[in-house]
Amino acid sequence: MNVFDKLKVEVWGESHAEKIGVNVEGLPEGYQIDMNKLREFLRRRESKDFFTTKRHESDKFTVNGIKDGFTTDKISFEIKNGDFRPHDYNVTVPRPSHVDYPHFVKHGYIPTGGGKFSGRMTAPVVLAGGVALQILMSHGVMFHTKLGKIGGMVCVDGQITPEIVEMLEKVQRDGDSVGGIVTCEVSGLPVGIGGSLFDGLESKIASAIYAIPAVKGIEFGKGFELANMRGSEANDQFAIKDGKVKIITNNAGGINGGMTNGNDITFNVAFRPTPSIGKTQNSVNLKEMTECQLNISGRHDVCFVTRAVVVVEAMCALSILDAILAEDIWKN
Repeated sequence: MNVFDKLKVEVWGESHAEKIGVNVEGLPEGYQIDMNKLREFLRRRESKDFFTTKRHESDKFTVNGIKDGFTTDKISFEIKNGDFRPHDYNVTVPRPSHVDYPHFVKHGYIPTGGGKFSGRMTAPVVLAGGVALQILMSHGVMFHTKLGKIGGMVCVDGQITPEIVEMLEKVQRDGDSVGGIVTCEVSGLPVGIGGSLFDGLESKIASAIYAIPAVKGIEFGKGFELANMRGSEANDQFAIKDGKVKIITNNAGGINGGMTNGNDITFNVAFRPTPSIGKTQNSVNLKEMTECQLNISGRHDVCFVTRAVVVVEAMCALSILDAILAEDIWKN
């Protein structure tokens, strides 16, 4: 099922397959794509820190559909996998809070490394989103995505502080993991992008964001804080500045009734802790139907949220590009 209206985005392959990739149809043609910037965009997803997975992929990719540096309506990317170890995974004992158990019930087996449900599958999505981002930026739409919190601790200007590093080192020693929050801001959108109910821009963005593995929540603007406010506090009131309508505050996160209101779009995305941890956990042997304890081997993230920032940006870019294409306001 595709969550977009004008774009068709098909991600293929699995975590431990030889290749993974993405096919995108419906892109506007004739936009120049800087391949070096696209490579840098994908590198933001790499594992670089002591608290992220020791699986290292080169993420070299091939592309079809970009001709002489310009977009066509169909683009595909392919990435070769190299550093995967299927023997690290138990095929009869499900890992708690992974897709293993429901996948076994539905399909009769546990996919190694999470299969097509793995976070590895976000690599080609980042490439597709990177193309969307460059198209949007050519129209003055800008993105600012950063770390908000790690393990409940605030990241200063999107950066991991020494206190957070100390906390992550302790979590690693304990064989545990933590989650975090990614924040995203989008500026430069005209008023009125989106629609009502199922066509609302919040609905479109949220649907795409929830396609990212381990996402468990999203809030726009003040989000859940609004439930504790009075209307007089929550409302974003109007003013006239320099002959234009301005909205004084941005509690709604730039969207009213499913449509952009002229303010920056702002939202937070909550990621759960990595479910693969070094601690002994209770599970079951699905072949023998007995209870057992599970010690997960392999290479896993103490906190993968640092790598998820660019994935959030990519998914948001695809969502917004799709919404703009539905409006037919660009005449390229």
